[in-house]
Amino acid sequence: MKTWRDWMNGVIDGWFPLTCAYCLQPISDEGLCCDCMELGRDLLTVEPKIDLDGMEVFVAYRYEGIVQELVQRLKYGKDMHAGTGLTHLMRMAWTSRAISAPDLVLPMPLSVIRRAERGFNQTEIVAKPLAASLGVICTHAGLKRAHRPRQASLGRQARLTNVVGSFRCTRPCHGDVLVVDDVLTTGATLLAARDALIHAGANSVRAAVIAQVVD
Repeated sequence: MKTWRDWMNGVIDGWFPLTCAYCLQPISDEGLCCDCMELGRDLLTVEPKIDLDGMEVFVAYRYEGIVQELVQRLKYGKDMHAGTGLTHLMRMAWTSRAISAPDLVLPMPLSVIRRAERGFNQTEIVAKPLAASLGVICTHAGLKRAHRPRQASLGRQARLTNVVGSFRCTRPCHGDVLVVDDVLTTGATLLAARDALIHAGANSVRAAVIAQVVD
C-alpha cells in the first residue's frame, strides 16, 4: 500500500521531473544521464596520482568540457544541480581507481568573507558525499583560511605567494587527512593547507581534486 509520502513524492516528480545536471534531459535518477557520464569518462586522467612537492594528489579529471562547465556553473552560477553532477563524476573516478580511504575528508575551506559572498562552499558539495561513500567523517578539523585576493584573478607567480601563511588550525588534527578541492592549477593552496594541518598534528595529508588545468 502506498503511503502519504509515496503519494507526495509522485506528485513532486510529476511537477518537477528529474533532469540530467549537464544536458537537462529527463532521467530516472538524480545526477547525470548515461551519455553525459560517458563524456566525463573521456576526461578521466591517465595518471590519477601526482606528486605535489611530496604531497600525494588524486586528480580525477582534466579541466575541460563537461567537467569545466559543471565546476563553473556550481562555483560562479550557484547551480546546485551541477554540484550533484560533479558528485557523481567524482564517485565514478574514485571507485574506478584503487585509492585507499583516509581517516577523514576535509573540504578546502573558504575565508569567512568569500563564503559570505558566495553563500556556500562548493567543495563541501562534493566532499560530503565522497566521505559518506568512503564511510569516514567530513569535517573542517578547525582549519581556517584568511581572506586573500582570488587565486583565479592572479598570475602564476602571484598565486604561489598569495596563499603563503593563509591557513591555520584552531585545534589539534590527527590521522590521515584527505583535502578535497575543485581545481588544481599551481597547487599553492593545497600546499599551504597541508603545512597548517601537519603543524597541527596530522600524520599525513593527501588531496583529491575534481580536475587539473592542463596547459
